[in-house]
Amino acid sequence: MLALIKYGKPLLFMVTDGVSDDAFSTMDTGMKRTVGQVLSMSGIANYNVHASSIGLYFGYIKGLNSHNRRKETNYNSVDVIEFYNNNIDLCCELESFASICYSKRRLLTKSIIYSFLLKLILIDKKDKDKSMNFFRELFGINPLTNTTPSLLTDRLIKVGMSKLSMPKRELNALLIKAYNHYANGTNLKTLRWIESSEEFPIIK
Repeated sequence: MLALIKYGKPLLFMVTDGVSDDAFSTMDTGMKRTVGQVLSMSGIANYNVHASSIGLYFGYIKGLNSHNRRKETNYNSVDVIEFYNNNIDLCCELESFASICYSKRRLLTKSIIYSFLLKLILIDKKDKDKSMNFFRELFGINPLTNTTPSLLTDRLIKVGMSKLSMPKRELNALLIKAYNHYANGTNLKTLRWIESSEEFPIIK
């Protein structure tokens, strides 16, 4: 407003009413708002973790085999807010749980933990407690009942120490393979996925 006063000349503005509250998330000031910013304006705590995690989950819904960028999953801020509001208790529980895991060992980002749990619970219809126990053993929160999570832990630690990043598709494949063997109670001696000779795994 001060800039208009200093300009000292009349200007035309378009004023509308009766617009849905949902339209606010698409309004900007010259730069498109991120999903996290829209969640923040909606009063959602830890908005960036929720935004990125739900976005990754939308990728799982579309059958994408790696953690994809937003443009590849074709979702918007309204989709994220709607999903969050429809699953608020689960989202808050998983965000808190992912933070606990991450504070124990920085093996995976909070968003990868959170989104993979959403996939297991909502898409694959797996038991929530058993799915969370997989991550508890992976991050050393619970004692091991199966050797498979420790194989993935060791692999992630080695990758971290080498300062190299694991391809996202490979990481997702190893998560799925590790979970399958954990859930089935089978103990692996080695954990690996060779893209050239193996199909991409699915949750069983």
